[in-house]
Amino acid sequence: MLQPTLIFGVELIGNLIHNILIPIVLAISSFTIISKISDKIQIDKLSKLMKSSVVWVLGIVLTVFVATVSLEGTLSSSVDGISAKTTKAVVSSAIPIVGKILGDAVDSVLGCGIILKNAVGIVGVLIILSICILPLIKLSLITISYKLLARHLPANSRQKNH
Repeated sequence: MLQPTLIFGVELIGNLIHNILIPIVLAISSFTIISKISDKIQIDKLSKLMKSSVVWVLGIVLTVFVATVSLEGTLSSSVDGISAKTTKAVVSSAIPIVGKILGDAVDSVLGCGIILKNAVGIVGVLIILSICILPLIKLSLITISYKLLARHLPANSRQKNH
């Protein structure tokens, strides 16, 4: 039941970020640049309000999503534990002589499955980080270059636009 909910949540968050928040962030960037270029047009407060709104929306949406994922993890581990114990008990009692040995083998196989599931989760996180690192580096370099240029730009060249 929670898998479709998680898929819906991922799609909803992706669409929210792609269709609403990224255009708002681009508008915030434009407003900030316009405000820094001209002293006549002051829209710093509007850009700060929009930035705060974006941060709050992302925070609320991601908190709900993380709570859903945590609930899914808790429920699935409980169900996995019950399934593992039931399977081990059925195998142990169904086969008369070697049932105990096969039950232990089933327990070992299920334990290895859990280890593989966790390993795949770690690999997934590493893949996501490797995808995200290049845009973050580019964004950081652009931000640093803008700040350096703003500091070294002569004051009289900023006032020519009046």
